[in-house]
Amino acid sequence: ETIQKLKVSCFISAKPDCFIAGADINMLAACETKEEIMTLSRGGQEMMQEMEDCKKPVVAAIAGSCMGGGLEVALACHYRIALDVKKTSLALPEVMLGLLPGSGGTQRLPPTRASLTW
Repeated sequence: ETIQKLKVSCFISAKPDCFIAGADINMLAACETKEEIMTLSRGGQEMMQEMEDCKKPVVAAIAGSCMGGGLEVALACHYRIALDVKKTSLALPEVMLGLLPGSGGTQRLPPTRASLTW
């Protein structure tokens, strides 16, 4: 009932200088089987898709680092507002480790990149 009354959702961090820093690589390292990694990735994909498919606006209010899974959360939102300050940075650093973004970032980033204004 409460969710039905919501008009908009906004993701904002209480941490200074950090929106969402992303997943802990050790969490991936702790997976012992391919199936565990696939389950983890699928869960992230489903959560991001639910956000993207939400009928009400979903906003990411970005201040500070927005990395990896954090950027994937922002990309799944309908709108992104970022502070234009030195500490705000958007990146997918997992690619430097040979990992692809696992929650849909590879599909959401290209069309979003085209619409960004600096």
